[in-house]
Amino acid sequence: ERAIGDVGYKLDKFLQRSSLKLRLTERCDGMLACYPGNGAQYGAHIDNADGDGRVDGRVLTVLLYLNEQWDRKNGGEVSLFEAEKGSSRSAGWSGRWVNVWPEAGTIIFFLADRIIHEVRPCFAPRHALSSWFCGQPSDFGGDGRQEVADECSVVEVNGDRQNT
Repeated sequence: ERAIGDVGYKLDKFLQRSSLKLRLTERCDGMLACYPGNGAQYGAHIDNADGDGRVDGRVLTVLLYLNEQWDRKNGGEVSLFEAEKGSSRSAGWSGRWVNVWPEAGTIIFFLADRIIHEVRPCFAPRHALSSWFCGQPSDFGGDGRQEVADECSVVEVNGDRQNT
């Protein structure tokens, strides 16, 4: 979990200079998610959909998969919705689902307060370490809220990227 924190904070300067203009302020507690198989899943959601009441609420989700020799026929992929037009906060938005397989060593980052995602049914035990970072716009001012550019892409560091 500490290594995830180190990686997140190394990304901070990049995030501040990116089109996201996002500054990380702290790391929240992590969570070890254990799915037993047997079709276990987690429906579509946004980790911090309506904010958590703080100016510097959860803004970045980090997932690290711990499943050695994962067989893709067991499912369990996380599907992230990549908006191509509009955003989840506007009418008439559209996009596509992008799947990331839960293979050991795969780490993904996405906006905790913007990206819709779900865990598809898994048919073998599945483990993931989740962590969140709190933050605020790097040009923080006013009430601390700013519309974030919807030009974010899902990036997978290890393995294939499969689109549905």
